[in-house]
Amino acid sequence: MCDAQRGENMIREKGKKILKLALGLLLVSLSLFESYGKTSRESDLSSQKKEIQRIADYIGKQRPGLARSEKAELAKAIFDHSHLLRFPSRSEFAKEKDIDRVAFLLGVIQTESQFKRTAKSHKGALGYMQIMPDTAKWLARSKSI
Repeated sequence: MCDAQRGENMIREKGKKILKLALGLLLVSLSLFESYGKTSRESDLSSQKKEIQRIADYIGKQRPGLARSEKAELAKAIFDHSHLLRFPSRSEFAKEKDIDRVAFLLGVIQTESQFKRTAKSHKGALGYMQIMPDTAKWLARSKSI
């Protein structure tokens, strides 16, 4: 092989490496944008709306007669507050990272009130999650609600 051919081969190899690098950078930059060019925030809002609708659909299946506005309000509240759910440090769930907090809240509400806002136990617990009035007052004071 003559020097000219070696030079051309080296140039081709460098060109291939540059092309691979450019393609890699393109893939990285594309991965920064989700859903065909939407920014991450737009995509997040879209996925949040879908998740809230999924929650509302679940509630509707459990309680078909529930007003659409109440389903929507409850679904949004569950979604918005699920990230605040904390388990006691000594519980078996405390160190778990993969707990579906939305499903956990849905399970508690379904068990305690069957998605009835006006549910009242024979002991006096009220609402979706059957919280005793004194506990509700304490929570409201401690969270400045």
